[in-house]
Amino acid sequence: MPWPGRQVREKRHRLPRECYQGEVSVAFTCCVIDDYSLFTSAEVVSAFVQRLRQAAEKNHCAVLICCYMPEHAHILLQGREPWADT
Repeated sequence: MPWPGRQVREKRHRLPRECYQGEVSVAFTCCVIDDYSLFTSAEVVSAFVQRLRQAAEKNHCAVLICCYMPEHAHILLQGREPWADT
């Protein structure tokens, strides 16, 4: 993997947690620490897509749109059930 020793850090959400739950659409931007060009490899993007799909399914969400840039990704999720957790 071309990203040794780096960690993912989550920023605090702008809205209360309950705003991201249920049948709502939510846009996220995932930024890579230190602006590292992580999403330039098809292998890395494929692995990220697979994990995103698994997480979306587990949390009852649909992935509507993904756009991968070298240092970040834009993701649009939509809750499919009232108990979904985007």
